[in-house]
Amino acid sequence: MFTQIPQCSAEASRVAGHTQVKVQSVFPNFTDPSAYLNRHELCQLLRESDQVSGVFLAVDSEQIPAMYAAVKQTPVVAGVIDKRSAMKHFRDMISESTYVMRTVNAMFAMVIAFGVIYNCAMIILSERARDLATLRVMGFTRGEASRVLVGEIAIITLMSIPLGLVIGYLFSYGTALSMDTETNRFPLVINRSTYAYSTLVILFAATLSGWYVRRLVNDLDLISVLKVKE
Repeated sequence: MFTQIPQCSAEASRVAGHTQVKVQSVFPNFTDPSAYLNRHELCQLLRESDQVSGVFLAVDSEQIPAMYAAVKQTPVVAGVIDKRSAMKHFRDMISESTYVMRTVNAMFAMVIAFGVIYNCAMIILSERARDLATLRVMGFTRGEASRVLVGEIAIITLMSIPLGLVIGYLFSYGTALSMDTETNRFPLVINRSTYAYSTLVILFAATLSGWYVRRLVNDLDLISVLKVKE
């Protein structure tokens, strides 16, 4: 039972020997299901004397050593939990335990992104090979002919990035929602750096694929390509 419970009041009534308490508001909690009530009203409902089992303190960082020294001299205090230190330890533990998994997932994502864009580029090249060779015969330079194909790849990539980010967010939201249980909840938090990193990976894969496809366009055998029947 904690003391700092603002704006929480109970409207209690007894029905058939049971006490009913009206819920005033619901708050997000990610660790376990909990209910908060003003301690004075709780003691009245339990018909107990006014007690305190824990308190929340806002302490100046410069006064923390003095606070710890005072707590050590207070025998009735069973323990102290520093929220900042606990959060730092938790984040360090999660970061360390998931570092390998995140690295492997990032590598797989880069390989898959490159494979998808490269495969798309090769399909476009196979479909446009005759047209590109015709442009070369008509007097277009290698750079002008390759820009037609590379430009198409660039447009497809730029149009797919926003859609991919939205689909990725929905997939992450569904994953977090499926892990929502009665005892633990995982909030979905995606930083802007995540979107930036994903976009840079796609752009890098598209640039590498476009560079390789441009080399293939420059090396096209015009005679053999134009001889192929459609």
